Amino acid sequence: MQAAWDKYGESAFEIVIIELVAAPKLLQKEQEWIERTRCAERKVGFNIYSVAGSPGGARARVWEGFIDPGGNEVSIVNLYDFCRRHGLDFPSMHRLASGKSKLKSYKGWTWRENNG
Repeated sequence: MQAAWDKYGESAFEIVIIELVAAPKLLQKEQEWIERTRCAERKVGFNIYSVAGSPGGARARVWEGFIDPGGNEVSIVNLYDFCRRHGLDFPSMHRLASGKSKLKSYKGWTWRENNG
């Protein structure tokens, strides 16, 4: 965004508050706005990640429902960082959890809804 600001100048930008949200709902609302505005699409917006809280740590989304290759249900805080640390592909894991994967598993990982 800084590069665009430098290139086009302050007059090319408008900064407004689009919604006031209580702290416990921030990630949920951020995700809704990311999806609604498609701001993670390079030609549309400036978001680098399509998931709220990525790759930040402390306030990152908690993912409930993953089943690890050993069959254990796992809660994951910050899916992006988890994938990076464990050599997993974030888009593949995100599609699995979002129900958008054509596959029922990724490297032995599954999602609770895919387990009947």
